[in-house]
Amino acid sequence: MVCPHCGTVHRHYFKASRKLWRCIACRKDFSVTSGTIFAFHKLPLRIYLAAVSLFVNAVKGISALQMARDLGVQHKTAYVLIHKIRESLLIGRNESALAGSVHIDGAYVGGTVRPENRKEDRVDLRLAENQDPDKRCILVMRQNYTDEETERSGKVGAERTLTFIMKKENQADIGRFAPTYIAKGSVICADESDAYDLLHAKYDVRRVNHSLEYAQAGAEVPGQLRQRDRLP
Repeated sequence: MVCPHCGTVHRHYFKASRKLWRCIACRKDFSVTSGTIFAFHKLPLRIYLAAVSLFVNAVKGISALQMARDLGVQHKTAYVLIHKIRESLLIGRNESALAGSVHIDGAYVGGTVRPENRKEDRVDLRLAENQDPDKRCILVMRQNYTDEETERSGKVGAERTLTFIMKKENQADIGRFAPTYIAKGSVICADESDAYDLLHAKYDVRRVNHSLEYAQAGAEVPGQLRQRDRLP
């Protein structure tokens, strides 16, 4: 066992009264959860493990109220547990560059403006001046399994996913994220948003016109150009 405070190996003794170990070198106490998201826990570890299981198996997410009912704890306790799990995902996530076939797209969430009751009082919510300023874009970059990996292991879909929060899809942020998180030589699949236009200079970019199709098959055709880029 290694002391999480000074790194000393196998120089500690167990304090049965407190169920802790004390390092002989630095004289500090530690437990099996020291340095983890479960440090300083007051609930039994089985509650924490059950919370992790509920969190990762909830396909559409889970609310603190639902977790509190499932675990038999207070709402505040479940709220803190969920945020600890989310924090651990950010701290421990692999941020190395994606490679191969990388799909990139943005989804806008929050800031929903409720339409007026009378039709003549309603405004066009597609215009920027009529949208809620709290709306944010969740940018997603997904690395897909290659054909060789699919044939070898049977795995399909996304191998790794990175997410980022921004105000909206724009060339400045895309131009900053792409060189850092997408390796050179990768094939990028994106939609027709002008935020991805600058990627053509550094990557092999395939574009899909979502007004014609949603499936990614259209983006997999080598050398396919967007409709407005085609020659007459």
